[in-house]
Amino acid sequence: MLLLVSAAGTLIVQRQVTSTQHHLRQVLRPAQVAVAKLGEAYVDQETGALGYQLTKDSAFLQPYYLGRSEAAKLQRTLGSDLAGDPRSGRLLARTEQAAATWLAEAAMPEIQPEQRTPLSRRALLRQALTEKRLFDDLRTALGTLDARVNQLAAVEVVAINDAQAVANWLTITAGLVALVLAFVATLILRNSLARPLTRLVAQVQRVADGDLGHSVDVTGPQELSIVAKSVETMRVRILAQTARAMEMQRQLDLAEEGERIAGGLHDVVIRRLSGTGLILQSAAGRHPAAARAMSGAVDEIDKVIRELRTVIFGLRARRHGGSLRGRVLGLVSEYEPRLGFTPHLQFDGIARVSLTGRAADELVSALREILSDIARDSRASEAEIKIGITDGVLRLHVTHDSEPSAARPEGETSARDSMSGGAQLLGGSCTISRGPDGGTSIDWAVPVNGSGGGKPGGL
Repeated sequence: MLLLVSAAGTLIVQRQVTSTQHHLRQVLRPAQVAVAKLGEAYVDQETGALGYQLTKDSAFLQPYYLGRSEAAKLQRTLGSDLAGDPRSGRLLARTEQAAATWLAEAAMPEIQPEQRTPLSRRALLRQALTEKRLFDDLRTALGTLDARVNQLAAVEVVAINDAQAVANWLTITAGLVALVLAFVATLILRNSLARPLTRLVAQVQRVADGDLGHSVDVTGPQELSIVAKSVETMRVRILAQTARAMEMQRQLDLAEEGERIAGGLHDVVIRRLSGTGLILQSAAGRHPAAARAMSGAVDEIDKVIRELRTVIFGLRARRHGGSLRGRVLGLVSEYEPRLGFTPHLQFDGIARVSLTGRAADELVSALREILSDIARDSRASEAEIKIGITDGVLRLHVTHDSEPSAARPEGETSARDSMSGGAQLLGGSCTISRGPDGGTSIDWAVPVNGSGGGKPGGL
């Protein structure tokens, strides 16, 4: 706006100066010259008339007629140039009137022969005085006109100088105001942009250095506030994701700890309890008198084993989820390092049913027993696991190239008894036999539409 105002003011003043200069050069200066030449023309007329009066030689009339013709032309020029100034027009008319009076009453009677009459000495003197008085009036009128024209020219010159001074003042003022505005703008930019930007950079750098608890101020100009809001949103999202990751890690640690506890309970405590139960059963057969007491102890041991399995199943379910497929895959992945090879795993019909009841728990427990049994045999190198549902029966079929557990020492037969006992509790069965090509074949099956059935749904 300052530039526009300064340019507009300078343009207006410049147009005024140009107009004034044009009027001075094209009108007033020529008018000054015309007034001076008009005076010369009147003097030529007077000189010619006086010369003719004194000598009666017609050669002196040539300056008179030339001056008269030049005066008429200059009067027309001045009338056109001074038409815009009424006072100058009146002075020009007065000059023309004085010139006409002088011609009619002084010059013409002496020049034209028909007007010439013999005059006495006194009459000649009186005529000469009259001619002088009339020509002096003409000089006075012409001088007044010349002064008016010079005054107009001087006014125009003063107007040009004043306009130029105004233009210079506008330029200087605009420059000073520009300096003030530049200083003020620098302060404003510093307070409204530079300081908020510096503060934002410091806060972002602090967040980038890891201080995620330090918030970012969403203030300042619109662009900076948008950047600050984006950084603040990112900081909050990182905090939320970090919290979720920490919670997931905590859950994972809890699940791993539960898995470790469950493994310890299954591999040590349940096996020892099962072994103790078998010993008591064997002792009850050898000592009939203590059979009743021993039978109660065996029942209590079975109850403890069932409660431990319930705890183990709960711990493992939290790690592997409720899906039977997921639990089986997790169990196989867990035993791969101990086996030294990857068993071949096949599912048939499992995708159409979600098994989360006792049948699924017993199947996972039986598979764990089988994999643990295979892992103890260093000669085992391959195994095949098939899990499926046919005619409402959940089946587990495992074949491996190790010898049947029945051929092993008596202390290791608890795994087979555990699998058989779990299947029988659900109305199923477990058969362990030698395969047709050697190795071991295990068939484990329980109904899923009975007391321990599964829950329909997707995996």
